[in-house]
Amino acid sequence: MVGLKASVFTTFGPLSSPLLLLLMFLVTGNVQGGDSILDSSSTIFGADITSSASSTSCTNPLELNPIPGTYSGAYYTSYREKCTAKCNAEGYCCTKSTGLCGVVPCTEGCHIAFFSEDLDSCKAECAIANDQSSHCDYKSSSHSKVSTLGFHPAWPGTGVDKCLDKRDCGCSSDGGSGGDGDECTQNACIRGCELAHEANIRDSSFNGENADIDLAIGLSATDLRSAITSIRSHIDGSSNLSNVQLRAARDLFYTNSEFLEFDFESMDGAFGIVDAYESRYGGGMFINSRTDSNDGFPRDDSDDGYTLERIVLVVQQAILDNVYVGTNYQSRLHESIIENCQNYLRGRYWQTSIYFPGYVALPSDQSTTVHSISFTATVEKYWGREECFSQSPAIHATGLYLPPGGIA
Repeated sequence: MVGLKASVFTTFGPLSSPLLLLLMFLVTGNVQGGDSILDSSSTIFGADITSSASSTSCTNPLELNPIPGTYSGAYYTSYREKCTAKCNAEGYCCTKSTGLCGVVPCTEGCHIAFFSEDLDSCKAECAIANDQSSHCDYKSSSHSKVSTLGFHPAWPGTGVDKCLDKRDCGCSSDGGSGGDGDECTQNACIRGCELAHEANIRDSSFNGENADIDLAIGLSATDLRSAITSIRSHIDGSSNLSNVQLRAARDLFYTNSEFLEFDFESMDGAFGIVDAYESRYGGGMFINSRTDSNDGFPRDDSDDGYTLERIVLVVQQAILDNVYVGTNYQSRLHESIIENCQNYLRGRYWQTSIYFPGYVALPSDQSTTVHSISFTATVEKYWGREECFSQSPAIHATGLYLPPGGIA
């Protein structure tokens, strides 16, 4: 018997969603050598939102002052691309941190170097990353700091998978100029450290384990509001933007979308885009007058008449990432306004939730209702050599659902 931890599967309180949300709980434990976990406990889901903060706190934009020891996402990206290019020039073909053959690639050595004190500590961390006892997983606290920048194709908090295909790490199908064999050696990560230590990029690396990435540095709430205004005016019909202009507005919105959790005007404007789209075209995405006559549309953008729909999907995803769950990361660096916006978020839902799984009215006493459940949480005994995800937490449904627009 080893320790068990059970928790609500959410990253932020209050918990809310514009769609029907199934409440989950996570069961975690250090399961090794065939141990199993069995425990009985209870958890409580409910809400006490009668004392929600005033709307003034929600609507006041936050001043995001620079924090010592933090770097912008653009700064990290520029360094990482330069270091990765050095790896590629030597035949290490990966451009992302996903590993091959149970070891991490040269470009992950570049990442480790950014958060190391010196070359020796970088190489020492490479040894930890390549430790075969961890099999397919390598986890470091630094991964979550850069998880949205495109170099770590794993979910935030899950680290790097070392056992995927060469194409998952950015190599071409034939392995690139040097093939993928070089990436299958433990020296690949060490070489990344050494390349990061070269004179022309050394000043950008070796910032120490306490260095952090502040995604808000260099972003503009003004640009975000401008993009929102452009997209909204196109939907309303007050302007008629070309696809080129729409994509430029989309890119400007996406680049600065981290500000949604810090600036109420931007957050309200993003919700307004979705509301205006659903209102004008008579329903949610895929079930309105523009989209319900066929089987959807390709994800890749083209001049096929669905550029606006793809942009609205980008806005919806940004709302999910930065309003409903986005505070999981950035709240370490900056206070978020979201917790003070419960009254604004309560009752908000997207019309797709009416189509599936169906409309569910908010209970009149939702502000004070408390639900308790009892559960038995078990992680089955693992047999044989551990494989990928064998130590991942077990996720179980509670049988409780949060209606669209509800808060818990």
